[in-house]
Amino acid sequence: QPFVQQEVRYEVRVYRRSHLLEGDLLPPEISDMVIEAAGQEDPRRVGVGDREYELIRYEYLLFPQRSGPVRLPGAVYSGRQVYARGKDRDLVVRARPAEAGGRFWLPARSLRVSERWSPAEPDWQVGRPVKRGISLEAEGLTAAQLPTILPPEGPDLRIHPAGDRLGNQLSGSVMTGMRETTLVYLPRRAGVLDIPAVHIHWWDTERNRNQVAALPGRRIRVAAGTGSAEGQGAPVPAGLKSKTREPVQANGRWTLSVERWRGLGSVLMAVLAVAALWAALRSTGFRRWLIRRLSLVRFVRSCKRDDARSAWAALRAWAAACPSISFPAGPGSLAGQLPDQAAAELWALDAVLFGRETVRWRGAEAARRVPPVLRRLRRQGRTRASVLPELNP
Repeated sequence: QPFVQQEVRYEVRVYRRSHLLEGDLLPPEISDMVIEAAGQEDPRRVGVGDREYELIRYEYLLFPQRSGPVRLPGAVYSGRQVYARGKDRDLVVRARPAEAGGRFWLPARSLRVSERWSPAEPDWQVGRPVKRGISLEAEGLTAAQLPTILPPEGPDLRIHPAGDRLGNQLSGSVMTGMRETTLVYLPRRAGVLDIPAVHIHWWDTERNRNQVAALPGRRIRVAAGTGSAEGQGAPVPAGLKSKTREPVQANGRWTLSVERWRGLGSVLMAVLAVAALWAALRSTGFRRWLIRRLSLVRFVRSCKRDDARSAWAALRAWAAACPSISFPAGPGSLAGQLPDQAAAELWALDAVLFGRETVRWRGAEAARRVPPVLRRLRRQGRTRASVLPELNP
């Protein structure tokens, strides 16, 4: 009885009397299940009763996406001279336990968190960026299941995400997922500042209990930035201040000052801008651009209000203004065109809208992750399926 999204080892054994009976094991297809091939052994001779067979073992890793009973259809081995089907199996998937802490659901055999700073011993200074890499490594999870770690920021120390690096490693029949999040810290005030500790709750599937992986906090001393007083030299002499503000007489005629020429230029630029805007409003491309922009603004505002239906209406309006994007039937179908965490947020929205979630939807992460990916998707004009959505019991 595994938990939802927990790794399940699935082994298929094929016994054949002769290697001449060539065929293929059809990949398993199970609804609400993410399936990863874990390898295949070379054929070997074994005895079963008083007969000898050639045994081939296939291994898969299953990640159930909903709780409750799941039917595993029998494996099918098919060829020109042979067709065989195994027995169906039943699997009972448990929901996330109530005592599991934290925002993310991470059922794993083990989970480690580490960090690295660049430089290793930062010289903290106002306005000087410092890079920090936070790495998660979990045994029994894929990289797509691991979250992006974003520590809280304050007004005196800004944090800017600089991208994630993902990787999976298969050792035997165990999947180990790795995700490294790069963050850029930018101090905005000199003095003593505190970087809070990072706590990541995960569910230990071996001991069946909640665990916490943590990075300790640290206190840093930020020096004042250099060059902050540059450009604040001696005041301009009073005799020079009025020479460019008053008309100057040359050869008995008054000429316009530089400021007046600039004023006339500003008026001319405003007229040209109005003309350009009028022409743009009459073009289809500009109207679509305006609809996309306003739709994403509406989407972000709806997410911040946790208004799932308004957020979905804004996404539909955005997709309708993108000829290169297939019009989505629901957030889940649009999620299939997005990568990683952005797709997970849309799967969560899909679950709330269509009745598979009973908890209140939280749209803050969707407001942050989805709009940049949608802009990039429209520019690229291509799609990429998500590897694994977030928890959807």
